[in-house]
Amino acid sequence: MENKIDINKMQKCKKFIQKINCGNELYRLGKTFKTKNTYYYYDLGTGKVLSCSKDAYKILKSFEKEDENITNFDLKDESVLNGIEEIISAYETENILKANKIESFYKTDISEIEDAINNKIEMVTLELTEKCNLRCTYCIYQKENENFRSYGHKEMNFETAKKAIDFVYNHSKDIKEKPYTITFYGGEPLLRYDLIKKCINYAEENIVDKNLYYAITTNATLITEEMANYFAKKRVAITVSIDGSKKIHDKHRVYSDGKGTFEDTLKGLKKLVTAYSEYAKDDIFINTVVSPPYNKERLDEIQEFFDDLKWLPKECIITYSYVDKGYILNEEIELLKEMICNENHNELSPIDSWSLSRQNDKYIEENSKLKLFTNAENEKELIRIQQRRIFDKPMKIYPFNSCCIPGVNRLYITTDGNFLPCEKVGEGPVIGNIEDGFNLKILKEYYFDDYINKSIKECNKCWSAQLCGVCYCHSMTKNGMDQKLKQHTCNSRRYLNERALTYYYQQLEDNPKSLEYLKDMI
Repeated sequence: MENKIDINKMQKCKKFIQKINCGNELYRLGKTFKTKNTYYYYDLGTGKVLSCSKDAYKILKSFEKEDENITNFDLKDESVLNGIEEIISAYETENILKANKIESFYKTDISEIEDAINNKIEMVTLELTEKCNLRCTYCIYQKENENFRSYGHKEMNFETAKKAIDFVYNHSKDIKEKPYTITFYGGEPLLRYDLIKKCINYAEENIVDKNLYYAITTNATLITEEMANYFAKKRVAITVSIDGSKKIHDKHRVYSDGKGTFEDTLKGLKKLVTAYSEYAKDDIFINTVVSPPYNKERLDEIQEFFDDLKWLPKECIITYSYVDKGYILNEEIELLKEMICNENHNELSPIDSWSLSRQNDKYIEENSKLKLFTNAENEKELIRIQQRRIFDKPMKIYPFNSCCIPGVNRLYITTDGNFLPCEKVGEGPVIGNIEDGFNLKILKEYYFDDYINKSIKECNKCWSAQLCGVCYCHSMTKNGMDQKLKQHTCNSRRYLNERALTYYYQQLEDNPKSLEYLKDMI
């Protein structure tokens, strides 16, 4: 009787494996990951994360390997049968391993696009000037950068700025609860301090039915007390670019004569903190560009620098980015994996924020003091996991990667009045201009039809499709979407999402309350 039961069990498991192997696309159905104490499976179709036994984990993990014949299980092994039976139960009750093929994305309907660009624009970013008083060696305007392009000398005039402010205001009628946001960008926007004041005065005189909000990104070297006091009075949100200690900062952030800018940047930042007083913690932000070598000494030095700035409110949000390399190389992912697996490995890859801050990684816990300047970026990944869609049955339509409707979240207007989706899409196809408005044909052709047609084949293979953090800025060129560029970004994004899932569920195990604050963040 016992042998008959075993045979039935074997047949049941064999039949199930053969069933889900049809189509040879199992690698896109989900992702296994584990914390210190628990094995998990993230299911693409439903968005569910289920805990599982080690036996089931091993079976599910084998599904992820594209080149492995997953029917080649030893069905005489009791642990294999137990693992498969556990998966069958979850398949039947939780609807995992049933993800639909991606045939379309959200936000592709032309009427929705038109409604959004006509009524729901949230922010205008004005490129006041292409000029800059710095010559940062990692900037796209330097020959050392793979995306090099020549320095520009164009400047926005007041008439263009006024038309831009009016245009966005007239196309934001449905944005009633959010403030009308005007962001000043460059080049170095403080080279046009006069224009900034004119724009603010114009907005305050002509936009009386909305709360106004202003923001500037600056290298802070030009900040005077008069500027600091004016910006503080207007509660302008200011992001200051500073890379860390003098040695680190001055290696790349220099004037045209090669002189370092650290002292001037720090003086400017301190003037802002003084002028903003109690508002500094809310209105002043820091952005740090982390440059090679990516090792713990470099990262600890950056952290120690910020720790030593006692006059900088500890509440100030500090974000970071890495030197733009054009795209992430697969070799860097392998380097990162090696670093994580080997606690003695002293080199970090420039793609994984979790390698900088995960307190549960033995390498970081024992070797690095990092705690502050990584937090804001990591929170974005945690929020993406917490706010993912979860369904009882597999979803049929997936998010449009992490793409917005171009120009709606933050319309970028160049010095000569052309429209781009945002300041991060530096050379994407122009989607309109200040005189004629949006070019719906170009917008739809390049940012929807072409992007989707080129993306959907790869997205259909991706377990991370619902957690995708890839948008236009990762793949757009002046000729449209570059598939190679996007594919490299996707490779790193999948790995980041796996790490984020691991961190998130480790935190839930260690201290569930530690993630509650994310519910209030957007």
